[in-house]
Amino acid sequence: MNNMNIDENTMKNIKNMVDNGNLSDAISNISPEMIQNFSKILSNQGEKQNANNQNNQVKKEEQNEMSLQKKYIQNNNGFTIGNFLAEVNEEETKVRLTLKDTDIEGIGKGIRFAVWSEERDQDDLRWYTATKDEEGNYVYDVKIKDHKTAGRYQVHCYMVNNNGNVTKLTETTFDITLPDLKMNAENLGNGTFEIRIEVINNLSGIAKIQIPVWSEAGGQDDLVWYTAEKKDETHYRRVINISNHKNDIGTYRYAGYITSLNGLFTGSSENDKQINVGIEVGVLKAEVNEEETKVRLTLKDTD
Repeated sequence: MNNMNIDENTMKNIKNMVDNGNLSDAISNISPEMIQNFSKILSNQGEKQNANNQNNQVKKEEQNEMSLQKKYIQNNNGFTIGNFLAEVNEEETKVRLTLKDTDIEGIGKGIRFAVWSEERDQDDLRWYTATKDEEGNYVYDVKIKDHKTAGRYQVHCYMVNNNGNVTKLTETTFDITLPDLKMNAENLGNGTFEIRIEVINNLSGIAKIQIPVWSEAGGQDDLVWYTAEKKDETHYRRVINISNHKNDIGTYRYAGYITSLNGLFTGSSENDKQINVGIEVGVLKAEVNEEETKVRLTLKDTD
């Protein structure tokens, strides 16, 4: 019999003796080597049990940590962490992002905000790292001039985990007003016309308004960008002289673009407007003198 292994036949015989009530015969067949082997087996089983207990403890601690994370990170189940606000100032030049009532101590080391406008598919995506204010809120002031887009914005809030990865917590949106320009033009005579502009829905203020003008005759070969002159807070104008456009007569096209103080550059919804610049022909008279030696030709009321 091997010291580390119990012979299978011997074990069967001992079992039969016990089953038949022959305990004394069974005990007499148990050798000291077998008793030593039993002791080692029990010792090994004890060590394995201790290891299993330790592993179970580690797993329990991991589960507790995951439970803490799930308490704060359950966005997939519709749970929102605290209140997440996006507050646009009156001039629409900046947006304050605030994550309230969210304690990430022990499970995260920071909060970041991803911000982009829906127009042009995330081409203005920016990441901002929030700071913690005196009330324990995570805040950041986003400048609209860093995005230069009107319309709907998406804002996603992420926690930076202790391992450096990020986990999405919640999201919100905000809107920036799209400015517009209403335009018309009027012939002033003497080869000039005036373009008049009214500014609509501009909250941040106006940096400048530009007016591209060209005649149809040359296919934009005479294109000139003019800066409009301010009349009051919402009205602008510019007088155009055809001498700046090769003195072309006929149809002129014009458009309008506004650059706002929040960085937005937008075109008018009425772009590509037209005005016909021509000559108003009056009355042509031919007056012969009495001796019929000369004729006076007169073109009246023609500018």
